[in-house]
Amino acid sequence: MVKGDSTIPNITKPTELPYSPYTDTEPLIQQLDLSTNGGHKTWQEYAVGTHTSLLDATSSKETTITMQHDMANFLNN
Repeated sequence: MVKGDSTIPNITKPTELPYSPYTDTEPLIQQLDLSTNGGHKTWQEYAVGTHTSLLDATSSKETTITMQHDMANFLNN
């Protein structure tokens, strides 16, 4: 999840647009009982980047490297 992502908006306030009651990653995170504390059931929020940052370093090389590292760890564990 990238803060401010406009491809898949993370806006959960009905007074802000674009809004949908089905939007955001956080309701899914809560249902799956994930945490940011490490372990097997975790999620990661990236402060800088875009929806394509996993493969495209244009907005942040550091974020792309971190995402690729996190994805490799996910796939190998």
